[in-house]
Amino acid sequence: MLITCSLNTTDTGSIAPRDEVGSLFGILQAAESAAGMAGPLLGGMISRYLGNDAPLVAVVAVYGFLFAFTSYGYERYVISAASSHNAKETTKKSM
Repeated sequence: MLITCSLNTTDTGSIAPRDEVGSLFGILQAAESAAGMAGPLLGGMISRYLGNDAPLVAVVAVYGFLFAFTSYGYERYVISAASSHNAKETTKKSM
């Protein structure tokens, strides 16, 4: 979980234009805070209606999905976006 948060923060900083980094970090932090509030509520509801092991299964399933989604699109979307963004920044600096 901590590795995922660190990767999100690093990738957001490398992809975002300089003038939008603060806004994107604010949105990222708001989403993490909302997940921190909604997670225990959803976990409690899942546990109550589906059994005590169900929250663990749900978390593992969500992380598995996110890992597969990230593994599939990371190179295509994140790395290519960061490299094109860096190329634009280099072009702006040289002018």
